[in-house]
Amino acid sequence: MIDIQFYKINKNAESFVILTEDRLLFAVPEPTVIQSLEIIKIKTGTVMKIPRGHVLTICTHPDLAKQACELFPSVTVIDGWAPAVELELAVKNSGRNQINLIPGAIVAVGYLSQVSDIGAGELELDVVANPELPGTRPQKKNPFNFEVK
Repeated sequence: MIDIQFYKINKNAESFVILTEDRLLFAVPEPTVIQSLEIIKIKTGTVMKIPRGHVLTICTHPDLAKQACELFPSVTVIDGWAPAVELELAVKNSGRNQINLIPGAIVAVGYLSQVSDIGAGELELDVVANPELPGTRPQKKNPFNFEVK
């Protein structure tokens, strides 16, 4: 198990980040109306600190996607180097009708993953001379000629 550090902005407020066994769920703290094609920021009221060597990937919850709503951008990634600031989720209504979200409605789901150390080396490869690599063979000429008049 990996521990994430949480800090509630308002100690008396209910938490809108729900921790389950294998993921985090992010809920709406107050009644929210999102007009068609509108993007709003939903404040979670929580500051999160992710341990170094891990990333939290946050994406749209399937219940929200059914309503033609999505996180914008569609995936948010927070790593151990991110500053400890209040987590805000931008939500976009991609549909034609307004969306009414009630307090506690789950809008996003987050998954914590461990990342590997990265090592880099220079690759020296003559891709033209190596027919074993896919996509490196010379292309066949197209026998069709199209003209636009």
